[in-house]
Parts: sequence; C-alpha cells; structure tokens
Amino acid sequence: MIRTSGGQPSNQNSRDILTAESGGALIFEYLNTSSGAAVGYEGNYQLIFFGFGFESIFESSIFASPDTIMGRILNWFLVGVEEELLLQPDIQFDLQVNPVFSTEALISAEIPENHTGNINIFDLTGRKLITLAENLIAGDYHFSWDGRDMNNSSVSTGFYIVKLEAGNYSISKNIIFIK
Repeated sequence: MIRTSGGQPSNQNSRDILTAESGGALIFEYLNTSSGAAVGYEGNYQLIFFGFGFESIFESSIFASPDTIMGRILNWFLVGVEEELLLQPDIQFDLQVNPVFSTEALISAEIPENHTGNINIFDLTGRKLITLAENLIAGDYHFSWDGRDMNNSSVSTGFYIVKLEAGNYSISKNIIFIK
C-alpha cells in the first residue's frame, strides 16, 4: 500500500457497490447514498474490502483522515495475545508504547525498586533486533526507537514486539512500523 499526501485523486471513475452477506457488515457507505462502499467481516478470519481505492480517502472537516481510518483498521486487525503477568502484587511494572508509528516509536517504562531491567525490540520470529536499554535501575524511563536494528539498518514495515524484562518478570507490547 502506498499513500501520498495531497488532495483527492481523480482516478476513481466508477463505484463498486458492495453488499454484506454471511456475517459481514457494511462499514462505509458512499456519500449521500445508502450504497455499500466497504465491508468488514470477522469470523474464522478478518477481512476489510473497499469498493474503491484507499488513496481516494482524503482529509476534510467532516470525514476522518486516511491516517485515522488506517489506524482503526490496523487496531482492529491486531490479533491480541493475552498478556499474562506473573507478578507479585507488590511489584509494579509498566510499559507503554504508541502502537503504530512511521518515524519514531515512543516507549515509556517503569521499573520498581530492587530490580534492574532491559528493554529489547524483537521481530515476530523472536529474533532480537536491538537492545534499547540495559541494566536500568528502579525509576521511570522514556525512550524512542527509530525503526533501526543493532546494525543501524532500517527494519521493514511490519509488526514488532517491545519487551521489558526485569528479573523473572517481563511485559511485552506489540507495535506496528509503517514506512
């Protein structure tokens, strides 16, 4: 998918009218009509299908921006992995990330007293791409990741995992890098 800035493209010459069947739902209608412009389905798989090119979505005062729409689509597609925290009640860890980024992921971490922590970025195969921080003592920390690995090579567009490890405890969060 390629997205450029600018106004509405003029390459949308005809409308594909869509209907939702077998558990699907209309998620977009063409302006001033009840004609289906996009459908979504969630069952054994998830699907969003547009009857027009995504590039024809343009920002205006009455419509959501293309970035907002794409963010909502990606959040809907994210397959949740239940995060099971095996923590003692008196130990509080925290890891916050912006889930979708194109230039810089912002990462905040809180490490409790009597612990040291590391923050690493992994791809979905479990390969460690980079260590953002090592041997962090108790405190609050803020980092950014520019989408580069330990060799300073830019990673490809995709899903990544930010992992905070401290002792026998860990927290992971998913992020999406979009170039």
